[in-house]
Amino acid sequence: MIKNVKILRKKINAFLLESTKSNDLNYYKKQLNKSLSLLKSVQFYLNQIAPASENYDSFQIKKLLISTYSIKNWITDELTLNYGSLIRRFDVLMVEKYNSKNRVIGFEIKTNLNDLKKDNKFEDYLRFCHILYFVVPEILKEEALIKIKNSKEYRHIGLYCVTKNYDLKLVKRGIKQKSLLIPKKEIINKIKESAYNKYTYKIIHHI
Repeated sequence: MIKNVKILRKKINAFLLESTKSNDLNYYKKQLNKSLSLLKSVQFYLNQIAPASENYDSFQIKKLLISTYSIKNWITDELTLNYGSLIRRFDVLMVEKYNSKNRVIGFEIKTNLNDLKKDNKFEDYLRFCHILYFVVPEILKEEALIKIKNSKEYRHIGLYCVTKNYDLKLVKRGIKQKSLLIPKKEIINKIKESAYNKYTYKIIHHI
């Protein structure tokens, strides 16, 4: 990928150098547009490189979420819920134990920009939870906020950032939405059953 960036930069320099040799304004604009197009490609590659260099691990982030919230919540990971043909698998899903509202809260983990940008179905998760949180490395904070703000479900989607030291930082709080496709009691039972059968869950509670 770094090699691709170097090749693109050489092409940009060549286009810009060529454009200075002509007094033709249209030719200059054409070369400049080519350069701008290549610059976008460079930015794309750099965005892919930067998040990966942080070496964030989705399993460790799941473990962080579960260990943080397991005392006051029923919580599990990799839980699939469905309603008819609509099927969604949550990275982490929890229900509050001691809050009378018993909010169902989902977490979607994105460790690189490509995965974050490609997810166009994240709003469907809100058919099965009251609030959805994106959980991303700090380097992806701005991109995640843009994605959330462009969503029609903006109010119900929150954001957590994970620091380099694997601490959770709340960036945007989500607001509860009211309707779920399946009964809340059924979701609670599925989370409980999954949690007590999960190997990762048992490890966390014996650390």
